[in-house]
Amino acid sequence: MRLVVRLLLLALLLLVVLALAAWYLPAGFAWRQFGHHLGPALQLEQLSGTVRHGRAGDMRINGFPVGALDWRLDWRGLFRRQVGASWALEGPAWQARARSTRLPDGSLRVEDMQMTLPAILLGPVLDIPALGFIGTVEVEVDQAHLAGLAILEARGRARWLDAGVTGQAQARFGPVRATFATQGPGLVIGEVEDEGGPLEVDGQFELHETRYRAEVILRARDPAHPVAQALPHVGQPLPDGGSLFIVEGELRRRADGAAGD
Repeated sequence: MRLVVRLLLLALLLLVVLALAAWYLPAGFAWRQFGHHLGPALQLEQLSGTVRHGRAGDMRINGFPVGALDWRLDWRGLFRRQVGASWALEGPAWQARARSTRLPDGSLRVEDMQMTLPAILLGPVLDIPALGFIGTVEVEVDQAHLAGLAILEARGRARWLDAGVTGQAQARFGPVRATFATQGPGLVIGEVEDEGGPLEVDGQFELHETRYRAEVILRARDPAHPVAQALPHVGQPLPDGGSLFIVEGELRRRADGAAGD
């Protein structure tokens, strides 16, 4: 019996030693040996630090440069088969940071996410060919639960600062804000409104797993303001001179692994 106990203690000690060795492996070595398990879409270069706390100076998704990624893994969830990490992403024109945990069922939980990005990136979603978008979008996500591309749960807020458009019409219309929260299984509903600028914004949007839809009424508070000249390029005209803007679509994963509409 004493021999069995000693063997068990030795096995446990070896597991601890192996775990510590893996924990402090150089990030570059670990990526070369095991990075292929994360799929071909993700590329990490200029690696430094360790598996536990490291940095990739150049992160690319499907060849597109995303920015520099810093991470710090949390060991406390490993015994529950949960891999958690705090991370920060610094891109050419955007920044993001959050805490993420990969759960045993393969889904992802995200908490305390803060993200800043240029409004020009709204173009593919809003799909208004005649106009480009200027300003900065700030997003705060208190918590979210994702299964692949499906948004199962989310709560947070967003602000479009120095909002405006260029192209066939040019106008600045001040900040626009949105709030969103889970209202049912896989259903996230949000509201969008202006903050008192020259453009009146009043609408709702919903995310149902991978599908999204938004319906927003836009009106110029002053018919002589340049924003009134932009409204004919947006949505369906209303009798009072405003516009009804509707956008809908579905997130799909393309064959190359990227998320698309």
